[in-house]
Amino acid sequence: HILKQAVDDQLSLSLKVRDVFAGIAINNDYTFKEDPKFISDLKKKDYFGFDFIFEIEHDLHVIWRHKMRDKGLLEPGNIMRMLMVGIDPYYSHLGFATYLVDKTVERAAGLGYKYVVAGTTNDHMRHATEK
Repeated sequence: HILKQAVDDQLSLSLKVRDVFAGIAINNDYTFKEDPKFISDLKKKDYFGFDFIFEIEHDLHVIWRHKMRDKGLLEPGNIMRMLMVGIDPYYSHLGFATYLVDKTVERAAGLGYKYVVAGTTNDHMRHATEK
């Protein structure tokens, strides 16, 4: 259900290879507050024990939102957030995460966003987003 909504929204991107789903970048406007049910459902699907990362991300997110609001930057259409990038393991290490990051930045610019932000939990995504 989450993937279907992301495929259909204006900010997120999906990637297919020969008509096979290979990856997705779930993006949203930073002023958009995630539905608590969405976060709860995401945590339930946490097979790898990353719950503590959600807690850290939440704390950083709250602090960062206050800083952006204080600077007058927390306005709709100003900051796009890459909430999650996922690549099917069959297609990993082929540059698809970097491709989705690059296309997200292009999409953001095309929609008038000035900034794109992302949090990463591994070296591969950190490398893909450091540009």
